[in-house]
Amino acid sequence: MAAFIAWYLATGFGCVLMTGAPRSKGEVLGATLVNLLWPFVMAWALFDIVRARLSPTPSDSDQ
Repeated sequence: MAAFIAWYLATGFGCVLMTGAPRSKGEVLGATLVNLLWPFVMAWALFDIVRARLSPTPSDSDQ
């Protein structure tokens, strides 16, 4: 897990800093925050999908 986090941060910073254009601190900070937050958003969405699939749904025979 630690290796994945290190790789993820390195690629995130690499994508931001190695584009060839000078970047402001705000752009670097914004891109870094996006890189850090989107996995949590995706994990929440995946959890929500799994929870919806596992929750019991009323069938036609119950009504």
